[in-house]
Amino acid sequence: MVVHEKSMTVEEFWAVYAGQPYELVEGRIVEVTPAGFSHGTITSRAAALLRAFVDAHGLGEVVGAETGFWLNEHTAACTRLRLCAAGETRIHHGGG
Repeated sequence: MVVHEKSMTVEEFWAVYAGQPYELVEGRIVEVTPAGFSHGTITSRAAALLRAFVDAHGLGEVVGAETGFWLNEHTAACTRLRLCAAGETRIHHGGG
C-alpha cells in the first residue's frame, strides 16, 4: 500500500522513516508487511549457509534482512532478498 504519493529522495526518506516498516520505491513510500515466524526461520537458515559460503570464498558481506540499501536516488529497499555485486549499492549506516 502506497502511504505517501509525493516523490522523495532516499535522503529525505531515511531522515523521516528510518527504522519504520516502510520502503521507498521509485520515490513513493510503501508500507511493508511484517514477516512471520516461518519466514524468519527460513531466512536465518539461508543467511547462515550464504555467510559460510561467502566467507569461505572471500566474496564480501552478508547482512540481515532489515538492512537498508540505496538502490538509486528514489529507491531504498529493506525487506527483499537481494544479491548485490560489489559496488552495486550504497548501504545506509544511520539509524542503528
